Amino acid sequence: MKFFRVFIICLLLCALCVSPAVAQEKTSSRILKNMGVSTAPADLVAFIENGPSRPLDPQKLAENAIPFTQLLIMAIQELAEVQYAPAVPVLIRTVSGDFPRGQTAFIDYDCRDLPPSSQEGKKKTYQQFLIFNAVNALGLIGDPSALPTLKEVFDSSSAEYMKINAALAMASLDYGGGVSYVVKKTREKNRALAAESCRALSAITGLELDYAPYTPVMRRERTIARVNKWWEQNKNTFRPNGEEIRKRRLSKVTPIPPRLSSMRELVMAAANYDDVDNKLMSLDAREKLASMGVTILPHFLPFCTDPEEDLNIRMEALRRYVQLGNAEEVNAVLKKAKKDKNPEIKELVRTLYDQWKRKQK
Repeated sequence: MKFFRVFIICLLLCALCVSPAVAQEKTSSRILKNMGVSTAPADLVAFIENGPSRPLDPQKLAENAIPFTQLLIMAIQELAEVQYAPAVPVLIRTVSGDFPRGQTAFIDYDCRDLPPSSQEGKKKTYQQFLIFNAVNALGLIGDPSALPTLKEVFDSSSAEYMKINAALAMASLDYGGGVSYVVKKTREKNRALAAESCRALSAITGLELDYAPYTPVMRRERTIARVNKWWEQNKNTFRPNGEEIRKRRLSKVTPIPPRLSSMRELVMAAANYDDVDNKLMSLDAREKLASMGVTILPHFLPFCTDPEEDLNIRMEALRRYVQLGNAEEVNAVLKKAKKDKNPEIKELVRTLYDQWKRKQK
């Protein structure tokens, strides 16, 4: 579906926007070391400025299915995590578009096999990824000398995700000039953009906001009402505390595998298609659900129709209900879901209904 394609792109842009994921950190370090790149902070600064100290093996990188420029992004993220202040000058250069030779060499290498007409556009995309991550790192490191550069990015950028990232980075340096923009973007109809704005606002304020990529409309509306009320009461007095913001952003949250002891946990785990290595027991959950056969149908029904349930759980339940239910049962559930308030559910129902009708022929 269109939303999820867009959302994946947003995730790539917003990696490490609020807090770095533990699994991602370990993967970054492992890949860098496997490529022969030292993860000592001083060496990472030299790497993002001048490139590798010795030639890298493209075959090793191909094994991880990532471009060379991704190594630079990983290095920047590593420096952000340890808040390495000596990295600030090269990060400011990157944000300003004055890309050091190590960065331009990697970008050129990644674009070398593209048709000439496509190379310039692809280079700009890689440059934006580097700028985005450098902005993020400057906020996390917390050096006030970066503030003028971050202000320039916020004022000049037309990209909404970049502006949100810059506003968060500025707040991490005790400057609240972009907070009103973040509050405004929490009201966006674009669910991914609004969710990212709420994540940023949570980091800035410490508010726990119920607005994630799979939050249903009913709960989103309550969250936005809460944000609006908070902003109306605090907009004239709120001042971001950079130190507290940086602590929140750098706090590590380790995902806890579900116990799979309830139907909701089973459906939630089964819906996690990013868990390819089964660390969060998604494959176990799917096998357990499959083993229950049609006897599980009545247990799916509440998740199919609950307007307050997380959308990933509802969508997984709907898919499985359509696969297992008889014609009368499926028709009744899809007919009700067609009128759902969540556009994501309506879109899924249209797809499932078309698939189901074809199976009936």
